[in-house]
Amino acid sequence: MQNLLKLKSIFLSSILFLACGSNSKSAMCNGSTSFNETELEHNKHVKVFKYNEKYTDSVLITEQWYLNDSLVKGTKFSYRLPFVSEFADELVLANLQGETEIESFLEGMCEAGGTSAWNKYTAEYDSLDRPILIKHYKAWWYEGLDDKPQPKNPTYFLGEKIEFEYGTDWQIERAYNAKNELLEQIEKRYDAENRLVFEHWQAWDTYRYKVFYVYCD
Repeated sequence: MQNLLKLKSIFLSSILFLACGSNSKSAMCNGSTSFNETELEHNKHVKVFKYNEKYTDSVLITEQWYLNDSLVKGTKFSYRLPFVSEFADELVLANLQGETEIESFLEGMCEAGGTSAWNKYTAEYDSLDRPILIKHYKAWWYEGLDDKPQPKNPTYFLGEKIEFEYGTDWQIERAYNAKNELLEQIEKRYDAENRLVFEHWQAWDTYRYKVFYVYCD
């Protein structure tokens, strides 16, 4: 219950900050920076804020200007924007493509703890064919480290489960481990033209970022 209340509080704070704390569109598009922004040809302005553990303080760590999705000026950011889940990335979603189960075997992969690994994903969808629940199962084989042959039927264990929640203009993706502990949460909000205007990423009690996208066309 405490975790749910905490998530609800963070979600509400995101909405309030989006409405009141990101400055207006004109402020972000009309020369609010140290150089004359009006001389810079761009149609998208991005600001990234990093927050402390309790979301009581933040610092602007990245500011970028884009023209037709090409970066024309800005400071570097350590992570890809828009944010992509560590647990259900674009490749996983593309491979699922509406399937309820996919499976793969990768030699030389030590992610699950062995020298070769199986990965299995199961998925559930809503009436619009959007994923609402993805479960990631893992298995490993210590290939070459003993005399045991490759098992025909891998012994899977649950790695993570990823839940998706959708609203009219927002989406939240949450990843949990097998103990149902929150690993990652990515919140996205969109404008009337279905353009991304806000992201909130928190993960492993370490990473807390909010990103604001303003379109200046």
